[in-house]
Amino acid sequence: MRKKNFLLFFLVVFAVVSFSWMISTQWGAFFSPDYSTSLALLEFDKAVEEGGQSCFSLQVESNFGKEMLQDFSIIANDSVALRKQVDVSKNPLLKECVPASYLAKEDNFVQVFLGSERVFYHAAKVQEIGKRVPQVSIEYLQDGLLGIKISGNNNSKFAPVSVFVNGRLDHGFYFSGENFDGKEKISLEGGANSIRVSFQGVEKEISAEKAPGFSMSPFLGIAIIAFLLCVLACLVFFENNLFEKLAFSILGLFSIICIVFFSLNILGLLSAFNFSLAIAIIALALGFFFRKNLAKASALEINWFKAAKKVSPLLILLLCIILFSSFFFNLFTPTYFGVWTSFYERQSRTIMETQAIPTIDPYSFLGTKPFGYMSGYFFANPGISWITGLDTQQSYAIIMLLAQLSFLGASYLFFSSFGIGKKAYIGVLAVLFGGFMFSDFSFNIRHVASYSFLFISMYFLRKGKGIASGVALGFGTFFQTPIAIMYLFMLPVIVTEKKTLKEIAKAIAVGALIAGIFFAPTLISSGIPSQAKSNVWGYFWSIPLYGFLLDYYPMLVLVGLFILPFLLLKKIGLGKYHLRIILFLLLFLAIQLAISYRINIVATITFALLVSLLFPADFLKERLGEYSIASFFAVAYTVMFVVILAFYPIIPAVSNSFVFVNGNSSTNSNILNEPYLGHPMIYFTERKSSADLAVEYANAAMIDDSYKFLKDQDKSILEKYDIDYVVNRSMFLDEKPVGDNLYSRKIEFEFLDKIYANSLVYAHWVDKSLFLERKALGKESFASQKN
Repeated sequence: MRKKNFLLFFLVVFAVVSFSWMISTQWGAFFSPDYSTSLALLEFDKAVEEGGQSCFSLQVESNFGKEMLQDFSIIANDSVALRKQVDVSKNPLLKECVPASYLAKEDNFVQVFLGSERVFYHAAKVQEIGKRVPQVSIEYLQDGLLGIKISGNNNSKFAPVSVFVNGRLDHGFYFSGENFDGKEKISLEGGANSIRVSFQGVEKEISAEKAPGFSMSPFLGIAIIAFLLCVLACLVFFENNLFEKLAFSILGLFSIICIVFFSLNILGLLSAFNFSLAIAIIALALGFFFRKNLAKASALEINWFKAAKKVSPLLILLLCIILFSSFFFNLFTPTYFGVWTSFYERQSRTIMETQAIPTIDPYSFLGTKPFGYMSGYFFANPGISWITGLDTQQSYAIIMLLAQLSFLGASYLFFSSFGIGKKAYIGVLAVLFGGFMFSDFSFNIRHVASYSFLFISMYFLRKGKGIASGVALGFGTFFQTPIAIMYLFMLPVIVTEKKTLKEIAKAIAVGALIAGIFFAPTLISSGIPSQAKSNVWGYFWSIPLYGFLLDYYPMLVLVGLFILPFLLLKKIGLGKYHLRIILFLLLFLAIQLAISYRINIVATITFALLVSLLFPADFLKERLGEYSIASFFAVAYTVMFVVILAFYPIIPAVSNSFVFVNGNSSTNSNILNEPYLGHPMIYFTERKSSADLAVEYANAAMIDDSYKFLKDQDKSILEKYDIDYVVNRSMFLDEKPVGDNLYSRKIEFEFLDKIYANSLVYAHWVDKSLFLERKALGKESFASQKN
C-alpha cells in the first residue's frame, strides 16, 4: 500500500511539474500591448548623382487591428518633398525617393515623418557614382561561424548583407566602406544546412554540417526530477512534518544540482549528458540507500477529506497565490522577466547553450568583463534545461514553481518556530506585503530560492542546529551573496537564548566554508568582485521617500487595520521582545533610507515577524475570522498583481526595438547604449554593450562615457570604442535606479543616421566610412564633423 502511495505522490509531482512546463509555452497569450507604431529604415542612398534620386525603404510595424491613417512626409533639408497619409495598420513597406533637385551639394539631411515619429539619414550629392558589382565570398568555419568577405562596394547605399540559413533569414547586417571581412555567428540546425548570403544582387551559397547535440526527452527529464523530489520528501526526510518535507526536498534538489554542476565543472566534465546522467544516478542511489524507509512512510495514510476540512483558509490562500503566480500570472505579462532579472536569464541561457562557464562575458562592456561571479541560479536554470531538454523559459517555469513552494514551506517553518500557531500563516502573508519582496516573488526566482535558504537557515538556528543552519546559509549565499549579510543582520532579532551563540559560530563557519568553496573558482580567475557606481547602482544606493513608502504601504495598511487599534484599546500589549524587534526595525529602516536600500529584505522580514507576533489571536479562533482575514489578503494581493504588471515586465516597445537590432546588425557590432538598458538589450540583441549596469567587475569608465555621449553628444566616444550603433530611450535617461528620469529633450543625434524609432526607443547607425574620410582630409577625427 505504501509503495502505491509513493507511486501516487510521484505521479502527482510529475503531473504538476509537467503542467508548469506546458503552460509556460503560452505565457504572454493574454497580454494586450498598448497601440504603437515603429519605423525602420532598411535601405537608403548615401550618395546621389545630379539628376538622380535619393531613395529609401521604410518598414512600418504597428499593432492596430483596424485602419489607422497617419500623416507621412519627407523633408529634405528645409523643403517638403512629399506629403500624404499612410494606413499603418497594414504594416506597409514604403519605398520612396527624393529628387536630386531637393538636395544641395555635399551633405543633405533627409527626414522621414510618420505620425509623431521620425527617422532620418544623410545623403551626399556627388558628380558621379562608380558603377561596380561587389565581389562576395563565404566560408563556413566552425562552431556556428560564417566567414564573409566583400570587396568592391561603391559605398553609395545603406543596404543589408542578408544571411539565410535553410531558407530562413538568420540576420542582416550593414557595413560602410568598400570592403568587409568578418565572421558572423549563425544558428544552424542539427544535420545538413544550406547557407546563402545576398548583397546588392550578388548571392553565394554553401552547405554546412552540424552534429546533432544531446537532448533529453522532456517527459523523461521531468520524471527524473519528480522521482528525486519524491525520494527526498518520502524517504530521506520521511520523519519530518509536511512543511519540512516541502522545504527540505526542494532546497535539497537545488543543492544537489549545485554540487553536481560545480563538481563536473571542476573536473572538466561539464556537459548536458554528463549532468543529466549524474542527477539520474544520484536519484537512484538515494532511493536505493533509503529504500527501507519506504516501509515507514505514511505521508498519504490519512483521511484527506477530514484533513481538508481542518486546513486553514490562510494556507489555502497561500497555495492559491503560488498556483496563480506560477501557472497563470505570466499569461498576462509580455515577458517573464524585468530589466534587472534579464541579466540572470541571459547568463543562464549562455551556459545552457555553450555547456560551459565562459571566462569572459562576450557582451558586457564590449566583451571585456570577466564572466565571473557565479550564482547557484546559473547552475539550476541550465541544469534543469539539460535534464529536461527544454529551453531556459520552460526551466524557469519549473524552478519558479519549486522555489515558490519552498518559500512557503521555509517561511512558514521560520515563523512557526516562535510558537505562534496559525499566526505563522499571517507572517508568511505579511512578508509578501513588502513591495520589493512581492516583486521578487513574482519575477525574480533566483531571489525567491535564496530567501527560502535564508528562512530555513534561521529556522535551523532557532532549533539549535548550527551545522544545518550553516549548510543552508552556504547554499543561500551562493544563490545570492547578500544572504550572508541578511543572516547576520537578522541574528539580534531572532536569537532569544544565549546558548544559541555556539550554534551561531558553527553556522557562520559552515556557511562561510560552503560559500567559499563555490566562489573559489571566481575569486581565482577574476579576483575579488568589484561593483562600479556602488552608491548609485550597487549595494549602497538609496531610494526616494515615496518609493520607500510604496514598498511598505501594504504592510502599514495591515498594521493600521489589525494591530494599531488593538494596541490603542490595550487588547494586546508590547513586551520586551516586541520592543527589541521594533528597535531593530527602526534601525533597519533608517539604514534603508540613508545608507543602503538593499537592507529592505531584512526590514521586511523583521516587520512581518512583528506583525505575526502582535496579530490578535482572537481573529483566528473562528473559521469566520480566518475567512475574513483571508479575504482581506486576497483582495490586497489581487491589487498588487495588477500594479506590478504596470511597471516590472519589459514591454514590447522596448523588446521589439532590441529584436530589430538583433536582426539588422553584425553579430560583432559594438553598441553604445543607455546603461540602464544594458541587461535587457544584451538579452534580446546578443550584441556587445558599452554599459551593462549592476554587475560585478563593471567598467566605470564605459558607464561614464556612455552617459557622456547621450547627454553631451561627444562624438569622440564613438571612435574611442569603435561604435556601430547607438541605442537609447527617446525621452528617458536613468542615472539612478529610482527617480525622475524624464530627460529635458528627445535623445537623438542628427549627425548620425537614425534607422529605428518607436514611441520609446531609438537606434542610430554610425557610418564608419566618415572616420576614414575625415582622416584622409587631414581632420583629426569624426569628432570634428559638423552637426
